[in-house]
Order: sequence, then structure tokens, then C-alpha cells
Amino acid sequence: MPFKFRRRRVVILVFLLNSSTSLFSQNVFQSNLYTLFQPTINFSSASSYEGINFAGFYRNQWTNFKGAPQIYGANFFYVCDASNSSLGVSLYQDNIGIHQNTEISINYAYKIKLNKKRRLSFSLSPTLKQIKDNYAILSPVQGNDMLLNSNTVIKTAPNIKFGSYFYNEKFYVGFSSPNLLDNNITNSTSIVTNFDRKKINYYLHGGYNTKINRTNSIGFSAFSKVTSGAFLHTELNIMYNFLLEKIGLGIGYKTSNELSAILKIKANEHFTIGYAYQHTLTEINKYISGGHEILLIYNASTPERVKVTPPRF
Repeated sequence: MPFKFRRRRVVILVFLLNSSTSLFSQNVFQSNLYTLFQPTINFSSASSYEGINFAGFYRNQWTNFKGAPQIYGANFFYVCDASNSSLGVSLYQDNIGIHQNTEISINYAYKIKLNKKRRLSFSLSPTLKQIKDNYAILSPVQGNDMLLNSNTVIKTAPNIKFGSYFYNEKFYVGFSSPNLLDNNITNSTSIVTNFDRKKINYYLHGGYNTKINRTNSIGFSAFSKVTSGAFLHTELNIMYNFLLEKIGLGIGYKTSNELSAILKIKANEHFTIGYAYQHTLTEINKYISGGHEILLIYNASTPERVKVTPPRF
């Protein structure tokens, strides 16, 4: 089933297929701005908010490369402090080439008040994922290829996410997984779902914030992703906050050999805007122009209502 690819696209595909993160890991969407809104990777952290919250984001992973990953996402939830519960819904769409993955999750988190300054929360999120493959946009050399003439193929699969999150006003640590179930694509039209601990992705993330003076602070954060048989992916970030933490400038490094720059603007007590630029240091940089990500956060509550707030860089 040969295809006509330009030479540079062949280079990119070979890089992806041999990358230690693999195409499988791309199915678990990635974000550079999770430090500004941690429910993106661990819904347990929603317990640290108050009232009604919304976040929307967009990410273009490889600018100027046709068919590169583009991710859209939205996260809405409500925190009821009287019952120590958080309930919400999240929707993500991941587009890469002819593939479109859409995921919707119903999220629930419960918070335990350990003392006046410390909180511990847990979350569970049943998830449904739709995988759409649009073969019709390809141009096969052999016109009678049955697969490519099948136009659009749609498959659905269930999954479950879980998370835990411990925090106080100076630091936080979280542990989560975006996929407790393994959805194995057996052919172009069917998926077999089962439990395989070797296919589970585990996330471990943490952060610490220290005050420099009344208006300035520095935040440090780290993130690791563990999957059986894959290398340990780790990210390190640092952000300098000033003007009463209304503005933040940060940089980060990933062990996949990528650098990121982050800008945070707290427009007012309800709206926060985030922007991230990612630059890769690998050979793929010859064919792309970096990656861009935008995040908008809305929090209906006023700051004085929130009793314990962990660092949000």
C-alpha cells in the first residue's frame, strides 16, 4: 500500500516511528501550560479551586508542517466546598494527519481536609474516546485499494482516568493516570479493550513556590511520565512572578530535548491568559517552526473565598 510522500515528510515519519515516545504516546495529549491549570493532567487538583471554573486551550505542536498535531481542549467544573466534591466535564480533540481523536470525560473529585493548611484529594473520570480516520484525503498509487476507498472509519473506546493530589499554600504533589484501560486497535474497524498494566501511563508532578518579597515570587515545578518499556520523560520548569503575581515569565526543559518559554497574564481576579512557545533541539527542527499553545482560564470565585490555594504558576 505505497503512498507518495515528499522526502522531508518521510524523514519526519521515520523520526516519529523510531522516537522513544512513539506514536502511541501522542494519543495522550501533551501540554506546556499544565502548571497554570493542573486539572488538564490531574482532575484531583480541581479540589483546590472554588465555585465555577472553565479553561480552554489550543496547541499547534509543529508549525508549518502539514498534518502536524493540533489539539483543542475545554474543561468545565464546579467545586462544592460544602460536600468537598468537584464535578465537571472535559473535552479534547487531537488531530494528526488523517487521524482525529475526540475524548470526553465526566470528572469527579473528592477532597479531604487534613488540617487547616493541608488538603488531599482523589479523582475518577470515566471517559469515552472516538477515533476517526479519514482515508479519503489520501492519494493512493493503486486506485483499487479497498482501505483507502472506504472514506471515513470511526471507532469508539472507553477508558478510565484516576488521580490524587496533596497540597498546601507553598507546594503540591500529584499522581495520576490518563488511561487505566488499554484500547488495542486490531484492524481498521475494531478495537479490543482490556486491562494491561504495562500499557498504563503514570504521571507524577509537583511544584513549590517561594516568596522573594511582597510582590515577587519564584515557582519551580517538575513533571514525569512513566510507561513500561519507554524512557522516563521528565520536564523541569521555573517561573518568575511579579506585579503581585499578575505577570509570570517561565522557561522549561524536557528530556525529549525540547525547550519552552511561558508567559502568564492575570488580566483580573477572574481571567488568566497563558501562552507557551516550544522549540525542539532535535533534527526535526529543520522542518518545523516550533510549537505554540494558548490557554484561557476563568474562575468565578473571588480570591478571598478560597481558603487554601496551591502554587499556580
